[in-house]
Amino acid sequence: MTGKGTQEYREIGWNGCGLERGDIVLLRVGNAGGWKHVCMVNEVNGSQIQTMDGNQGTNQSIKKVNRPLNEKLSDGSFKLVFVHVPV
Repeated sequence: MTGKGTQEYREIGWNGCGLERGDIVLLRVGNAGGWKHVCMVNEVNGSQIQTMDGNQGTNQSIKKVNRPLNEKLSDGSFKLVFVHVPV
C-alpha cells in the first residue's frame, strides 16, 4: 500500500482486538479476490456473527443475517474479512 498509512491483515484476537458491533464485514466469493458485499457486525455470538446488510430484497431494506466465522472458500481463504478500528 502506498500513501501515508499502512494496512495489515491480522487474525481476530491479535493484540486483544476482538470483533465488536459496528465493525465492517467484507464478504468474498470464489477466491480471496472475489469481493461481493459489505455489511456491519450487529452481534457476536461465539463462532457466529449477526450482520446488518443493506440493499436487500425488492424493497432495498436492511436485513439481519447470521453468518459463521470459520467459513472458507475453495482456495482456503476465509469468506469473511473484518475492518476494526480500535478506539
